[in-house]
Amino acid sequence: MELVSQLASGMRVAIVLLATAAGMSLLLLLGSMYLSKARCFWNRMPLLQVQDPQQGYTAPTYPPTLIGQQGTTQTPLRPAGKVRIKGLRYDAISIGTYMPPGTAVVVTEVAGSSLVVQAIALA
Repeated sequence: MELVSQLASGMRVAIVLLATAAGMSLLLLLGSMYLSKARCFWNRMPLLQVQDPQQGYTAPTYPPTLIGQQGTTQTPLRPAGKVRIKGLRYDAISIGTYMPPGTAVVVTEVAGSSLVVQAIALA
């Protein structure tokens, strides 16, 4: 008789667990259906919006005429940072070396939206 009561108790626990799992699944399904149709936070995520170049959504690109220009680092380059050339501030990358602010640099390459710079050796 004790074996039958243990089996019945185990069956009750299994039924409760299955009912709980089914209820949670139903809640998740209904919640996802509601959130997919509701105007909520997820619908305003930047990745869902198109950034049209005609509206000004472009990354800056620097002209190749900057190659050979000299300037100084405005922030530490580790290896990326900011440099100032002829009064304008640019994003820059050093050639794998750390450069403290105020280091004299020369532009060796234009890499899309960054300048590749190298420290000028002082004589």
